[in-house]
Amino acid sequence: MSELIYKERECRAILNDRLNALEQFSYRSFNLSDRLYREVIGTHMRPFEEGVSSFPRMVRDLARQLKKRVKLEIIGKLTMVDRDILRKLEAPLTQILRNSIDHGIEFPDERVAKGKPPEGTIHLEATHRFGMLSITISDDGKGIILDNLRESIVTKGLVTEEMSQQLNEAELMEFIFLPNFSTANQVTEISGRGVGLNIAKTMVQEVGVIFRLFLNLDRA
Repeated sequence: MSELIYKERECRAILNDRLNALEQFSYRSFNLSDRLYREVIGTHMRPFEEGVSSFPRMVRDLARQLKKRVKLEIIGKLTMVDRDILRKLEAPLTQILRNSIDHGIEFPDERVAKGKPPEGTIHLEATHRFGMLSITISDDGKGIILDNLRESIVTKGLVTEEMSQQLNEAELMEFIFLPNFSTANQVTEISGRGVGLNIAKTMVQEVGVIFRLFLNLDRA
């Protein structure tokens, strides 16, 4: 009887040793898999600043060409972004920034007359929200005047005057992204052809990003 008890204890000890060894192996395998996963993901992720490093100079050069004063502030430079997405975002972000400089930021004397500093500011921010990449571009320019936008929509024959009065802010904003639609009074090398924001929105949506425009009128 005592021999059976001894063998039972011996078997339990061996079984416990094997279970402990199995747990340690499982733990090491999980850590190895997790490390490999992070390393693979890491090779595809790059800091946001790598994809936008040329933007500050582009903003300065274009502002100088338009005789404006504009500075670009980039927030979230170390936010990690898939390198393929980062590469595809460069062109649409460039177009949106150019549009902001040309249409949004006023000339220095106009800004001073409104109580603003002569130099306009554009903020470009990248962050992760709820597991998704969020990129925000905002400026302290004059914004979009809805009455002017509504008038332009009617003038181009896109809707009737009566219909235009029934459109809310979000619905009016959607017209800005239509092909060949522009609120510019004249066509230049920079804008006025009505293709910039349309192309930007299309390219952004191709990489799975939601494109939205929010109105923030003339904030000082």
